[in-house]
Amino acid sequence: MEIKKVSLSEMFAWLIASFRFVGKHPGKLVLASVLSLIVLVALVIAMVLVLFMVFSAGEIAQIGQQPEMKTLLYIYSAMALFGVLLVPPFVAGWFKLCQNLETGRNSSATDIFTPYSSGLTWTKLIQYSLVSLLLYIAVHAAYILICMVLGISIQDFGTVLMPQPGSDPLAVTKLSAVFWLAYIGLILVGILMQYMLMLGFTQAALTESSAMDSLKAGIAGILKNLLTLIVFTLLILLVLIVIVFIAAMAIVLAVTLLKLINTAVAVAIGIAFYFGLILFIYPLMFSFQYKMWNSILGNDNSADTVITKDTEFLV
Repeated sequence: MEIKKVSLSEMFAWLIASFRFVGKHPGKLVLASVLSLIVLVALVIAMVLVLFMVFSAGEIAQIGQQPEMKTLLYIYSAMALFGVLLVPPFVAGWFKLCQNLETGRNSSATDIFTPYSSGLTWTKLIQYSLVSLLLYIAVHAAYILICMVLGISIQDFGTVLMPQPGSDPLAVTKLSAVFWLAYIGLILVGILMQYMLMLGFTQAALTESSAMDSLKAGIAGILKNLLTLIVFTLLILLVLIVIVFIAAMAIVLAVTLLKLINTAVAVAIGIAFYFGLILFIYPLMFSFQYKMWNSILGNDNSADTVITKDTEFLV
């Protein structure tokens, strides 16, 4: 496996290519999004019902009260378990669908469920997810500890990340410039960690690499392109801020004008727009990640990186 270094222009080409990819295969990708939403909603409802039955004996706090720490711990643990056990094959299925469409292989929207049919694949993806989660937590904990050594308290981060009801709304304006530099660094570390872990996950999903080898490949791939990725990320964040601002202004203006005509029509159009946006978020997100993997680690011109329904993965 060759880890390739890519230019800034190639990274922006991933964005353009992901939009073209979705435009080339809208039917199967939108249908896959619909299936994904149905399954995820069903799983969330099931998890909520299970939690309600488990805690209905009185451990769930009454409406308007702060839940007990033990109850929150149980809920977060259940959500983490749900994510680690059930979500990885779903994500891998999306990458498989993108690969099948990109390489011209027979494909359908139901390809997103294919990884669930292989116990070895599922096991490898769970192993990767567990190790990745632990690494993600460890890196962020180390970063926070370094900040504390430099004189930034954990309460400062809590002021921004988890403001308490009734707290001073102007408290964030009293934080030092050093804190804000550390906070920006925390965001950047989180983004780069996501790059690393998702690149490695794509490697695990689309090749026969083991969980650990895939993780190492993801880390090495991002480190080799670290400076370019940082510049790319900062530029994308600036562009997104501008786009979100313009889009928000346009939406507010459109809704205001529609309300003058008919409130029900305004609500219906708003719901349809939001639903349509969700249907295209998954294809764009996963196709972008697939393009990144294929540029840095992949080689889809060769048969050894293509998953077939008969492929079994060994960890």
